[in-house]
Amino acid sequence: MPPPRCRPAPTRRAALAVGAAVLAGGCTTLESKLSTRFLQPRQDEIARPDETGIAFEECWFTGADGTRRHGWFIPHPQARGRTVIVCHGSAANLTWYFPYWELLHAAELNVFVWDYAGYGRSEGTPAIATLLPDARRAVESVAARADVDGRRIGVLGISLGTIVALHLAAHDPRIACAAVEDVASPRANVAAALQRQRGAGLVTEALTAIAAALALPADCEPVENAARASARGRPLLLLTGELENALDRETTRAAHAAARAERNLAELWVMPATGHAPHGLLQQGTAYATRFQRFFRDAFAGCFVPTDRSAEVAATDAPLRDLEPRRDALLAALEAALHGVGEPLARATAAAAVIAEAERAGPLPPPLAAELVAAFVAIGATYRAAAAPTAGEPLPAAARAWFLRALEAAPHRPNRHWSAGASSYRAGFPHATAVAHAAAELAATAGSTDR
Repeated sequence: MPPPRCRPAPTRRAALAVGAAVLAGGCTTLESKLSTRFLQPRQDEIARPDETGIAFEECWFTGADGTRRHGWFIPHPQARGRTVIVCHGSAANLTWYFPYWELLHAAELNVFVWDYAGYGRSEGTPAIATLLPDARRAVESVAARADVDGRRIGVLGISLGTIVALHLAAHDPRIACAAVEDVASPRANVAAALQRQRGAGLVTEALTAIAAALALPADCEPVENAARASARGRPLLLLTGELENALDRETTRAAHAAARAERNLAELWVMPATGHAPHGLLQQGTAYATRFQRFFRDAFAGCFVPTDRSAEVAATDAPLRDLEPRRDALLAALEAALHGVGEPLARATAAAAVIAEAERAGPLPPPLAAELVAAFVAIGATYRAAAAPTAGEPLPAAARAWFLRALEAAPHRPNRHWSAGASSYRAGFPHATAVAHAAAELAATAGSTDR
């Protein structure tokens, strides 16, 4: 999924090493350093289409380095050849992108999601140099299929994937349209990392900047590629959040402006109260899925008409601010309440008050409620213990309510629970033990009369 925010280059020594590489006339070492810095492959499998009854095919194609790339082709019987290629972010793999392939599949589209070198089951070493040529080979693999209409292939890119998606839209004639979220500029991110270095010196910075320019792939800049894609008549949908880091947010705006300067075929949505992907997916509710679905439907039909909705305040399923800080603030407040000073019952009551206060802004969205399951069970267990129960006695009503709430908040498929962390996605449900405790308490008193 999305790459982590760019962090400063590690040390002055690293910067000097880069400068030395330039003076030596070689950029292979630098390309390797940049790949290590910006590519964070994952191999863990989070979800599969067949878990929810969606048919798919395992696919393989040969990458630019001669090793194999892995992908899934997810057909839809009503697609009529319309196909979207999904290019994921840096700190993920194709299995993390189940919400994206599901929303596209729900729009009656074929979906092809694939992994870069070294990601998931793809062979090879993660490398910036192979990203774009591998993407072109992915298009070749998809376009060769009998169930794909070669005139109606679109691409969806998230974060790192926006670089790939906009390159394809600009340079591959088989790409009809592109949707991107949180556009990242390789050169701008390298420059920002240099600016955050302390004590590197102007000469070293200049050498490093030259080396970076030589090591990065040609035609990789998304703003330039957005303009090229628009000039070639390809509709573009660009999304970012108003709380996204300033560099990528402004790059997204710049890509939209560059595209609009060529032809009126680009639409921008700056999502209110939203940070880096997947916050849009998690926070904007049905409006998010609908935007992608409408875009690809209209773009493939040749009737896409962009609307400038950059200042729009979109309706959300719940009035909430950026999900990540809201979650972290709630967890911190609950931790303080449950482990603070005072008797256990008083602490549990204080924790319940924290949750009630949070809910005054609206119901907790499911991803956030799932993060609080352990707190729900802790509150319920305290109310249970405060009643000094003996074997066979009924469960206190307050305890029952919190245990039930924990079971309701637990995700139906724990492996598919995911949220946005500070620098990358977090996946997996860590509260299975708490859920089991709540279930056991409820089962032990099933059929009893609450006090």
